[in-house]
Amino acid sequence: MSERRLRPDLPISSRFAERLDDRRRWFERWLSRWQLISGQEIVEIDSFGGEPIRTGGLEYSGTIVHVYWDAIVRGLRKEIVAQFEWLEQQVAGKPLAQAEQIIDVCAGKLVTFAERIRRDAIAKDSILRSRNGVRAPASDEGRWDGADRNAVIRQASGMLESLKASQPTASASVRTPPFWSRIPQWVQFTAAAVTIIAGLVALLG
Repeated sequence: MSERRLRPDLPISSRFAERLDDRRRWFERWLSRWQLISGQEIVEIDSFGGEPIRTGGLEYSGTIVHVYWDAIVRGLRKEIVAQFEWLEQQVAGKPLAQAEQIIDVCAGKLVTFAERIRRDAIAKDSILRSRNGVRAPASDEGRWDGADRNAVIRQASGMLESLKASQPTASASVRTPPFWSRIPQWVQFTAAAVTIIAGLVALLG
């Protein structure tokens, strides 16, 4: 994802949309690499878990199918976390109402992004399982916990609660006035006069 492409004058939600567009294209390229695994050359594919997947001359069936689904789900989970980390930096220090609106809009965009990647993964799996020009029926074998709509909503809610907790409370932000400011002025004046008179009497005595 190229930050240089993002124009700093755009609102946060617009920059967030550009980031997701870049990442969607990245995932499209990742998915397209799986069509190369049946060739004779070794293909490297990001596993999102350390060592890349290295394979070649292999039919898309059996264990490699599970590797495919595990990788795409793991990649989407990490992507959602990374996008929230970026968003958290952008809303830091902003008024709570403004931050809440930004998080709400961006969370909606992230849900749409996650669902798009999931549909693309299902479509690519169908293509990879096709044989003799016959398209295989769609099948979703991904375990999407942590990479679905609910995961995005949970993380958005958690970020908002964290921001609320960091805001100073009304009672903490308003200083309690000193006790003497709450004494009526006539009482203060009378007390001062009595003090002066008592001092004069002491001197004359």
